[in-house]
Amino acid sequence: MKLLVVETLNMMAVEIAEHRFSRAAPCAEALASAVALALAAGLAERDQVSLVVPGGTTPQRFLEALAHKPLDWSRVTVITGDERWVPVGHPDSNEGMVRAAFRHGPAAAARLVGLWVEGTVEPALALTEVSARLASCPRPWQVAVLGLGADGHVASLFPGQSWGKQPGAAPCLAAIAPDGSARLSLSLCALVEARHLILLFGGATKRAAFDRALGRATSGNDLPLVALLSRRAGPVDVYYFSHE
Repeated sequence: MKLLVVETLNMMAVEIAEHRFSRAAPCAEALASAVALALAAGLAERDQVSLVVPGGTTPQRFLEALAHKPLDWSRVTVITGDERWVPVGHPDSNEGMVRAAFRHGPAAAARLVGLWVEGTVEPALALTEVSARLASCPRPWQVAVLGLGADGHVASLFPGQSWGKQPGAAPCLAAIAPDGSARLSLSLCALVEARHLILLFGGATKRAAFDRALGRATSGNDLPLVALLSRRAGPVDVYYFSHE
């Protein structure tokens, strides 16, 4: 583990504990163990806890490993951090991927809260419903695991968009990805509240995006990752693997 101390735009020092792996599989297993320990610690103090998980292809191996960790999963609420605006049965659905990963093992007992709203043609029309769902979840999140895009985006908060101008209390927002796909995402203010905030990514391209964000942490917050670090009051863990 490598410990970094990064000074951000608001002149606050953020501690980043970096866990490096050469391959994706041991990284996923180590992260699953760390998340399980954090959830267990939360359950020892509170009746219910929440876990925010990422979508996409990289987190799948981590989620499958986590699903078999021995916890009282009936007391855990699992929330997707963002969602492509497609039905749960669609191959691109984050909720669908999480449900598949948690179908077997102890985690099948968890409560899963997705962001997709059936019958809603666009994310902006679902904000009220999704906000109500999130209000029913234990807050603050015990753990939030986020992916990282090659352009510095986290969840579905993309560079050059209005995510940084959302009202402070908004738990979620609608977004458009660079490829034109409609998304709904937890907001920056909702993500930074997590007791344990973790980034998971792999490969040279995303490594470069992470290093670029650290290099710009004091010069501007146009990258969502920079804004995330600038608003984070506690430490951040990074799980990185160099090769699949």
